[in-house]
Amino acid sequence: VLSPPFDTDEFDPIPSENEFRKKFEIPPDKKLITFLGRLHHIKGNDFLINGFERLMQKRKDCHLVLVGPDDGHEAVLRQMVSEKKLENNVTFTGFMGGSDKNEALVASDIVVQLSRFEQGAWAPMEGVLCGTPIVVTAHTGTGEDVERLNAGYTVAFDDVEMLADTFNQILLNYNAALDLTNKARAFIIENLSMNARVNEYYSLFE
Repeated sequence: VLSPPFDTDEFDPIPSENEFRKKFEIPPDKKLITFLGRLHHIKGNDFLINGFERLMQKRKDCHLVLVGPDDGHEAVLRQMVSEKKLENNVTFTGFMGGSDKNEALVASDIVVQLSRFEQGAWAPMEGVLCGTPIVVTAHTGTGEDVERLNAGYTVAFDDVEMLADTFNQILLNYNAALDLTNKARAFIIENLSMNARVNEYYSLFE
């Protein structure tokens, strides 16, 4: 049994800093927290918005970006944002792929995936491969991958205070978060990438 390797070539080297913030009119001094994926109930973005609201009570310099296509949950999320009066602090970009998606990840300070259920960690690992610290829910397959690789931070699903505190602690100790992220990035490229593991597949087929 072979686990899927990571296709890391598009992230090595890390894409350079870019025009993402300018395109979506996000000031450069804002701390950018980004979700990447489809806007579906299973992805837990209602929990994310609740945690972001709590974070904004601790500090006012953050901005939330939801990158991905609507899959039945966007209207609910927009209603939450409106009710919490966070319209000026939350951006919905719609689908972004390729270099546009990578630019969003590089421009971010934290990449997040707070799924109710998730089998693997590809989307947040894209954040790691772009050099951006990640936060995921602990009880999922994603959480298991992140903890096994020591690639980021995990939180309990629906623990709003824990999520806000985790965001805040990462931002307060950002150099430590970057160090953790860069070590995980190097390990993934050297040991878990398609380039590093292709011989396993040759051996299997032989």
